[in-house]
Amino acid sequence: MSVLPGSPEPLPGGGNFTLPLQPKGRASGVAAARDTRIDAVKGIGIALVVIGHAKGAPGLYTVLTSALTMPLFFFVSGWLSSDGARAQQGLLQRQRHLVKTLLLPYAFFFFCAYAYWLLTRHIGEKAVRWGGLPWWDPLKGLVTGLGPDLYVNVAIWFLPALFTTTFFFNLGRRWLEPPALVLIGIATTAIWTSIAPLPYRLPWGLDIVPVSLFFYAAGAAFRQWGVLRQDRGFSAMLLALAAPLWIWMSLRNGRVDFNLQGFGRHPVLLIGAGVCGIVVVMCLGELLKGLGSLGWLGRNTLVVLCTHIVVLMVTSGVAAVLKVSSLHHGMGWAVSVAFIALLASWPIHWCLARWAPWAIAAKTLPRSSTRPA
Repeated sequence: MSVLPGSPEPLPGGGNFTLPLQPKGRASGVAAARDTRIDAVKGIGIALVVIGHAKGAPGLYTVLTSALTMPLFFFVSGWLSSDGARAQQGLLQRQRHLVKTLLLPYAFFFFCAYAYWLLTRHIGEKAVRWGGLPWWDPLKGLVTGLGPDLYVNVAIWFLPALFTTTFFFNLGRRWLEPPALVLIGIATTAIWTSIAPLPYRLPWGLDIVPVSLFFYAAGAAFRQWGVLRQDRGFSAMLLALAAPLWIWMSLRNGRVDFNLQGFGRHPVLLIGAGVCGIVVVMCLGELLKGLGSLGWLGRNTLVVLCTHIVVLMVTSGVAAVLKVSSLHHGMGWAVSVAFIALLASWPIHWCLARWAPWAIAAKTLPRSSTRPA
C-alpha cells in the first residue's frame, strides 16, 4: 500500500511508496543528509500493511493497524513534500513528475498482476471467484483506480489516490500554508465521514481526498513545526504516552478501510487514532533507524507495495497444492507468509532496477542500494 507532493524524488533507490519523497535536499543547493528515521518509519509501515493483507491476521491486529497505516503513508508523503528542488516548481511540473513516479509504476504493476490473473484464473479457488469473468473485466480497475475493481492487485489503489491527494495539496499550497490546510482537512474529514460511504464510488481516490488531505497536510505541518524531533529519549517518552491513546481510540473507532470508504464510528476517533498511531511509528522509527534491513524496506516501499499481493496469492496457491491450507489462520501464518513477501521484494527490486528502472521510478541504482543491509 511510497508513495509526494510536488517535490518528490524517485522512489527510494528504485522504489518507494511514498513517492515524491526521497529527499535529495537540494532546495538550497546543498545536499542534506538522508533522514534515516523516515526510512525506518516507512519500513515499519509497509511491514504492517503486508502482514495485514496476509491470511490469518487476527481482527484485533487489523483494527489497530488499519487506524494508522494509510494515515501514516499520507502523513509521511506530506512530511517529505518540501524536500528537493521540485518544491520550487509549479503545479503542472510537479504533477508531471508524479505521473512518472506514481502512475507509470501503477500501470506497470497492474499489467504484471493482470497477466498472472489471466494465467491462473481457472485454477483452484480462483476459478470459483473469477473463472466466469470476461478477460477484459479487470481493465476497469486500471481506469477507475478503485480497490474493489483492482482485484488483480488491490494494494495499488493507493497510487492514484496519492496522486489525487497530492494534486489537491499542491493546489491548496498556492494560497495557504500547511497549518491552514490542516484546519480545512479537519473540517472536510468531519463532514465527509458523516455522509460516507457514498452510494457510488468516485475514481482515483476522489472520495477519500477529504480525509487523506488532512493527514497529508498534517505531515507537512508537523515537519514545519518541528514537534517530532529526532531524540531517542524524547521518542521513548512520547511513545509511552501515545501508544495507549492509539490503542484505546482505535478500539473505540473500529476498523478503518480507506479503500472502501470505511472511516470508523467518529471523525474525532479517526483523527485521534491516526495521529497517535503516526506518532507511535515515528517514535519507533527514531529508536529503530539503525536497522539496515528496515531502512531498505523503507527506501523501496513501492516495490513491496506493488508486489506483495501477488506474492501472497502465490504462497496461498502453493500451500493449497501442498495441502497445508489448514494453516491459513493465526498470526503465525500471517507473519510467515508476510516475511516471504517482504523477502521476495529484494530479487524483484534487483531485476527491475537493472532492466526496467522506469517501472520503479528509479533514475540510477547505486550498487549499495540493491540489497538489504
